[in-house]
Order: sequence, then C-alpha cells, then structure tokens
Amino acid sequence: MPSGHFGFSSCTIAPNFVRQVTVLMRLRINQIIVKLEYTPEDVLHAIARRLGAQEQDLSNVEVLRRSIDARKKDRPPLYVLSAEVSYEGETPPDLTPGQVDVAQEREPRPVVTP
Repeated sequence: MPSGHFGFSSCTIAPNFVRQVTVLMRLRINQIIVKLEYTPEDVLHAIARRLGAQEQDLSNVEVLRRSIDARKKDRPPLYVLSAEVSYEGETPPDLTPGQVDVAQEREPRPVVTP
C-alpha cells in the first residue's frame, strides 16, 4: 500500500495545523505621559505604543493615578498616569519592572455609608 493509504478508497492526510495561543493578562503601566486635555483614546494609544501592541489587543483601561508634571517652562504641563489594562494577544509584552508589570489582584474597598 502507498504511504498515507489506510485501506480506504481515498484518503487525505490533514496538513499540520499551527496552534495559536492567546495570552491573557492584566498589566499595570506606570509613567504614561499624556496632554492635559487627554481622551480615553489618547491613553489607549499611549499604552499600546509603550507595550508595542495593537490597540485592539487592549481593553478595560482603568486609570489608577494621575499627577501633573509642570517642571519645564519651555513646554506645557502634562499628566503622568498609572493605569491597568487587560491584554489579549499572541505574544506576551515585555515587562519592565517599575514601568510595566503584571497587575496584582486588589482587595475590594469597603463601602462606607453615612
């Protein structure tokens, strides 16, 4: 019998399939610089640029901290943000300690009612 023939009148051997693995992770990104009149799209674009990822791979952006950097007199003030984002892509992004880290699970804050 010829190779690939298993006693059937016709048989085709399936080609090798490449299995794509999707990486799912929640990331914390620090030192995101945006203008004072920023939009959510500006934050998403800045995070995607920092991670070297596509914007469609990012979701659920949550700004955690925001501060103003007005140290330089030759440029307008800027916001410096810290944010968390959900990443879903084919390859994991490069993690830089202190800049881009895997987000830690946070305890829910208690609600205080008067």
